[in-house]
Amino acid sequence: SGFVSAFTNHVEQSASRFQKAGGAVESYVFPEPSDLKKGEIELNDGEFETGLLILGETKEKVSLAEQDIQQLIDKEFKEEKIKDKRISSISQIQERLLQTEARSHGVTFNIYRTLAIISLKGSAERIPSIKMEIEKILGEVAKKEEAKWMQNLVQWRKVDSHGDKFPYSPIANLEIEKAYQSKQDNCTYQSDSEHFTVDFKQEKEINHQNGDEVLKVQRIGKTQLPDNWEPMADPTSKDHTELPLRVVDVLVGSEGYQTVLTEFNKTMEQGKKYKSIIKIQRIQNPMLYESYVAKKVHLDTHNTPDVTNERLLFHGTRKESLEPINKDNFNRSYRGQMGLYMVRDVTLLEMLPTHTATL
Repeated sequence: SGFVSAFTNHVEQSASRFQKAGGAVESYVFPEPSDLKKGEIELNDGEFETGLLILGETKEKVSLAEQDIQQLIDKEFKEEKIKDKRISSISQIQERLLQTEARSHGVTFNIYRTLAIISLKGSAERIPSIKMEIEKILGEVAKKEEAKWMQNLVQWRKVDSHGDKFPYSPIANLEIEKAYQSKQDNCTYQSDSEHFTVDFKQEKEINHQNGDEVLKVQRIGKTQLPDNWEPMADPTSKDHTELPLRVVDVLVGSEGYQTVLTEFNKTMEQGKKYKSIIKIQRIQNPMLYESYVAKKVHLDTHNTPDVTNERLLFHGTRKESLEPINKDNFNRSYRGQMGLYMVRDVTLLEMLPTHTATL
C-alpha cells in the first residue's frame, strides 16, 4: 500500500541517524496482499500486518526511534468514518465499485449499512480521492431517491400516434419536472439509452435517436389539492380549463381566517399596533403547491423527527409585488422587493415603507 511504501522509505532514510545514535533498525514489511495466501496474516477485510523491530544501546535511544516512527504513522496513516443516511441505500454494485477503487489506492474500505457508516483506513494522501468517489455514489443515491418520490407526485409521459402512453423513466421524469418548475422553455435529456428534448410550450417531445420523431407529452399531477380549495376550473371556459392561479377571499370567522388571525395577533395587537385587517386571501396555485408537497415529503423522509422542517412565517411587501409572488413564488434576485426575508414576529414588518403583510 501507499502507507507501507512511505513507511519503508522513511525507515531506510532514518536508519543512518538511528545507527549514529547507537541503535539499529530492522523492518519487516510483508508482501502485497495479492502475493499472500488467504488467511496467513490478514487481520480484517483488506488489512494486513506490518512488523518493525527496533534495537538500540539504551531504552532512551529506542524510545526516540519509536517516537519518530509513531510521528510518521500519525502523519501518513489515517482512519476516517463517514456517517450519512444515504449509505444504507448504496447498492451491492456500487459497494463493489467503491471496494475496487479503494483497493487500487491501498485504502481499506468497510461499509456498515445498518449504522449508515463507511470506514476508511489508509494513506492520508489517498483517502480524499476515495471520499470523492463515495460522494459521487451518494449523489447518485440521493438523485434516485428524489426521482422516486417525485414520481409519486408528478408523472410525465409521451403519447404516440395511436394514443398509447409511455411514462418517462424516474430520472428523466425528475429532470423534466425540474426544468418545468424552473420556467424553462424546454428540457433536453440524454443518457445511455435516451436522447430527447421536451418543448413545454408546444407540449411535445423531439426524439433525437429516432430521426427527430415528434410525440405529444403530458404532465400528470398526482398531488391531491387541499379539500378547502375552491375549484380551479375556469368558469368562463367552455371546456373548463384549469386555472394556473386563483386568489380566494377567506370568509371572516372561518377556520382558515381564525388561524391566520391568531398567528398574526401573537406579536401584533389590534387597536394598538394596527387598526384593522382589510381581508385575508388564500392563494391557490397548484404548481407551487405541488412543489411545496414535494419538498415537504423530501424533508420528512430525510430528516429525523427532532428536526423542525416547517414554520409559519410572515412576509411584508408592496402591493405591486403581490401578483408576481402569487404566480411565480419569491424571487431572491429581486433585492429589496421580494423574497429576501421571512419573520415570525410581525412587528418587524413595521420597518417597511408600507405595511401590507402577506402570509
